[in-house]
Order: sequence, then structure tokens, then C-alpha cells
Amino acid sequence: MAPEAAARTALGTEAAARLASTLKTPPQSQGTTPRWLLRALPWAEVPGGTFRVNRRLTHTLGDGRVEFHATGPDLRVIPAELRELPPLAGLDDAPTLEALADLCRPREHRAGETLAEAGAPVTEVLLIAHGKVRRSVPGAYDGPVELATLAGGAFAGAQALVGDPGRWPHTLRAATRTTVLALPLAAVAELAERTPAL
Repeated sequence: MAPEAAARTALGTEAAARLASTLKTPPQSQGTTPRWLLRALPWAEVPGGTFRVNRRLTHTLGDGRVEFHATGPDLRVIPAELRELPPLAGLDDAPTLEALADLCRPREHRAGETLAEAGAPVTEVLLIAHGKVRRSVPGAYDGPVELATLAGGAFAGAQALVGDPGRWPHTLRAATRTTVLALPLAAVAELAERTPAL
């Protein structure tokens, strides 16, 4: 037996140093994710404390309700959703729908405010974005008779887009704080003169 082998009864210095210190691996995102997957996926360097969320805008056509897109305080009707209005159902011209969406003006109403009075001329189409609106007609003994409650996604006055606008057949009154987008008929008429699709 060699004298060096007989004298060694413990680990060497290098082996002892490896066992004494912890093995440090690069930081991973989650402990539950396999490390081979973390190395295989492409990672983008992002400054600390920030993150990016990829959002996709989806909407459902044909459900009879108008949908809106909100970015911070800005509220806008989704142009393709204007085809939920019966007079615009067959309109497939994207630039025209975009122009109509640009004409819509947001307006806030407190609970109890009147949006439209029965018998008044129809001057705009109302798209209800948030809140509830009660639709009523004058009833017996001067009391209003409620016909329905309209909520977000409903609309009123769409029939005015075809032919003579006429007058409101019912009163629309905000039941809660309500946000509506008003589409002025005068602006629609001006757009129709320049746009053959309308």
C-alpha cells in the first residue's frame, strides 16, 4: 500500500470546499416549472418591477348588444359592433363603420336624469355603455308605466337611422349613474352624403 493512500483519511481540500458551499443556480421564474423548460423557452429581459400583458380584443356579433372598448377614461364603441343596430346590420364597409364610431360622443347621466322625453324629436341614437335606463310611457292618472329596463349594450333610437327620425315613443330615464354614447343624426346625414355605402 502506498504511503500517500494510507495517510489520507479525509476528503481533499477541493472536494471539501465543494461540499461546504451551496450550489448556486441561475434564478428561475417558478419553482414548479421544470428547469429544462425554462431553458428551452425564449425569455425577454424586462426591467425589474414591470411586466407586459398581451391583450386581445374579442367581441361577439349577432347577440343584439353593442360592445365597447375602454382604455383608461376613453370609451369607444367597437366599429363592427354598430352592425347590431338593425338599420346597419348589412353594412360591411369597415371604413364607414369606423367613421360612424368616431361620431359617437360619450355622455354621463346621474340617476333620475332624463335622456329622452316621449314626444320629443329624435336627434340621436343612444348606445348605453354602463348603467341602467328605464323606458316608460305616460300611463293612466299621469303616472309613468315602465316598459323595460335597458342595461349596458342596449341602444335606443336606432329606427331614426332609416327615413324620417320621428319622435321618441317613450321616455328614457337613468335608473343609475349611466354612461351613453350618442350618435347625432345630423352628423350621420353628413357622412351619408359623402359615403355611398350608407
